[in-house]
Amino acid sequence: MLVGELFDLSENTKLKQSDLIKIDLLIEAINDWPKGLVSIDEFLKELQNDQNVENITFQSIEQRSKMLKVNNDAWKMESYESLIKLIRLCNGESLNNILSDIINLYGTLSAK
Repeated sequence: MLVGELFDLSENTKLKQSDLIKIDLLIEAINDWPKGLVSIDEFLKELQNDQNVENITFQSIEQRSKMLKVNNDAWKMESYESLIKLIRLCNGESLNNILSDIINLYGTLSAK
């Protein structure tokens, strides 16, 4: 899913408010990442490489963000903070599952 499609999804008036909040938090996280990204898959790969894990969880994000320094990694810290909020909103579900849910939601709405 492209970031532009994520923006389109964030403007869909048929979505539940909770879904819109999740999408907005994801957009914030992507926009804050220090490297320009064009897709959710690319963002996930960046996170996996940064954390050296396959499955992105609350614990992995929290652990990695504690290792970052404001002077060098302020944007990553902001991105991780948005992801922590997103995962908390989703009751601790892994980011991989949350992203799959958002992509499926887009697919469902696009098919109509």
